[in-house]
Amino acid sequence: SPPTSLDELQAELRAESVEGEADYRTGGEILSATLEESGLADGRFVREVNGVEIPLVDGGEHMAVTEENKREWLHALLHAELVDGYADAAALVRKGLLDVLGLRHALDHDPDVARWTTPHLFLLSAEELQSQWSGCPVGCACIDELERVAIVHEEVRQQAAWLWQTMRSLDDETRAKWYRFVTGSSRRPSAGFLQFHIHPKEGGDGAFPFAHACVHSLDMPSYSSAARMRERLEAAVEMAHDRFTDL
Repeated sequence: SPPTSLDELQAELRAESVEGEADYRTGGEILSATLEESGLADGRFVREVNGVEIPLVDGGEHMAVTEENKREWLHALLHAELVDGYADAAALVRKGLLDVLGLRHALDHDPDVARWTTPHLFLLSAEELQSQWSGCPVGCACIDELERVAIVHEEVRQQAAWLWQTMRSLDDETRAKWYRFVTGSSRRPSAGFLQFHIHPKEGGDGAFPFAHACVHSLDMPSYSSAARMRERLEAAVEMAHDRFTDL
């Protein structure tokens, strides 16, 4: 379900913020600081969209932000941005999904009718629907699967073994970055992977691995140790992390 409390809204905004560029509205400082310190001395209960001011509450254009109501203002602002602002888009996504499933006769304005015409959707929780839609988080089981389907060249069989061992030792967030580097996605596809190739690459300890994410293939230099492989791959992952998006 959508976030409702201020804490939930701030957590959602924090999750959506770009890494290293946290939104100041996600922390407690905006509420503990004075209006002058927060730049809200002239604030009103409105938000601007494409140069147009939209009231957050009835009469919001005439309601000033004060020390007493700034928590209410922040809640209304984040709810408008993160929930209300996506309502129309979410409705269109649902319509598109119904079109794909061949259920155009479902009535959006009648939830009872819609419920019985799309029962398989209502059997899924939000987490299950997300998993079906965009894949699963990258746990160690995902690495087990990748190792199981991998076709590894004999020259880099030892380096591949170090790769699986290293990826299992990572925390979930870091593992997702490595997984995206080698597969093109920071989440496991709902159908999993059918195959994954690891080929040898020239250059030895001084070379970086090279990923062909579109064809699920990794070119791996013949590193002399697991530590050297981890250092080179870690550097490659970090360099590539902000330079492409999930496939």
